[in-house]
Amino acid sequence: MFFSKENFDSQFSGILPVSRALSFEKVQSSLLAADQLYLMPVLGSQLMATIEGYLAAELSAGHELAAGQRSLLRLARTAEAYLGLFCDFDALQLRITDQGFQRQQTENYGSPYKYQEDRLRHTFQTRGLNAIDQLLDLIEATQPEGYDSMPSCVTTRTDIVQRTREVNAVHFINNSRLVFLRLVPCLMAVERTALQPLIGWRLFTALKQALERDAEGVDGSRWEQLRRACIPFVVKRAVADLIRQTGTLTDRGLYFEAVTAQAGLTAENDTSTPATRREAHDMASIADADAVREADILTSYISTEWSEYFQGRQSDTFKRDNDNRKTFWA
Repeated sequence: MFFSKENFDSQFSGILPVSRALSFEKVQSSLLAADQLYLMPVLGSQLMATIEGYLAAELSAGHELAAGQRSLLRLARTAEAYLGLFCDFDALQLRITDQGFQRQQTENYGSPYKYQEDRLRHTFQTRGLNAIDQLLDLIEATQPEGYDSMPSCVTTRTDIVQRTREVNAVHFINNSRLVFLRLVPCLMAVERTALQPLIGWRLFTALKQALERDAEGVDGSRWEQLRRACIPFVVKRAVADLIRQTGTLTDRGLYFEAVTAQAGLTAENDTSTPATRREAHDMASIADADAVREADILTSYISTEWSEYFQGRQSDTFKRDNDNRKTFWA
């Protein structure tokens, strides 16, 4: 947890405009739930302990945190606060006693309206997930202690596609680290089932071995160029697979925005609706078509720059020179 009981009022009010009557004990379980459900699976236990160490250092007298450490702690608190309120939104509006659940209401304040509750839930979730994205971005830039043990780092540092910005450069995902983590299983599957047959087993094995050496600090600039050449094909195939399997590229699904005519000048006519199965299939087909074109570009690159490994194109399998022969197709 990234909040302290001693300075909870100032720490929490710096993120949300809450009443000073809100106690640490009231939201402690909600904050722990956010840690277990959202932060721990993404950051890992060692990096969580590192950021919690920044909290302990902040509380100790005479210790000044570095600018990067303060930013990490602030983003971690922001994600924890918003997602904690999102996790236990309904429970925080109730009082649980030995007589059951009781609705909290005073003479001056009542419960929010339904539309206010819906907007609050959406706001808490969106800001919390955005804070995780910003936190991961800063972690990637600063690489604090525990970075190497992050689940996403351990999984991707020897893969063809290793970073969110590499996916975003090929297929727009709003630079979301969370969407990138959803794509990781598909990216790994495409490597084994599509990229390896395309470039050949010998070249694929040599490339993976070079990436493992690079992870240990060995220079491999020519292999790095090959890895970058493989990225567009792998990303497009992985995007198509994810859309086809789950119909989603976001935490809410594959959505389309539209403008609808509504009565009244003040009515909001920008709508966002879930994609149908046909629309999802069309999006996957577009990504597949892009992957085919990227495969041709990659094959041409390998035939030119890696001729010692080039073994021909898959499309040339059934071509043969039949000059001066008597075989024919009946």
